Amino acid sequence: MKHNFLANFIFIGIVAQSHLGFAQTAQLTSTQTPISRGEVVNKIDQLTEMRVQLASTLLNVTDRNQITEETFKQVCQPVGLSLKAWVESDQAKQQGIKAKQISERYRNKNNKPEDFEKKALREMYFNKDLVWKIEKEKLDGVDGFRMYRRIDTHTSCKSCHGSREQRPQFVLDKYPEDKAFGFPKDSLRGAFSIWIKGT
Repeated sequence: MKHNFLANFIFIGIVAQSHLGFAQTAQLTSTQTPISRGEVVNKIDQLTEMRVQLASTLLNVTDRNQITEETFKQVCQPVGLSLKAWVESDQAKQQGIKAKQISERYRNKNNKPEDFEKKALREMYFNKDLVWKIEKEKLDGVDGFRMYRRIDTHTSCKSCHGSREQRPQFVLDKYPEDKAFGFPKDSLRGAFSIWIKGT
């Protein structure tokens, strides 16, 4: 009986400590410094540079059959995964940040823009100097900002986004309704679309 009492006492102490630790963690999370618009700009610019650097590895590839789905996983996918990881971080979740990549000529249907996003894409299309576009936007009754960052077509991007006939076989197989081809060098290919809470 004495042994059971001692065991129960120790167990209750462990549970109490666990709850205390959870409460302290929750308190720290709730007081995290909000992400500023400047930090969003830095983060998305870093992802843009990552895309350029990874895509540059395709500059010397002349045979489209050398570009496979594995190539995509090494060159393009890391940008999307990094964006997703950032949005799902505790700090970004707390601020309700939303972010995605959009294009009117999309390959993945998840990148299809909303009507209001199409307007920003067209502004960027006709103004090559418009790298960032930031405007106030209320989302679900919450004040915030919609931030767009252009995505241009670099020479290396044309390995997968060049002419219709030159697309890699895995693209033809995986994306039968693909629209993301025929982009001239330096033309607008799409944009990052980010919403951040703020006034």
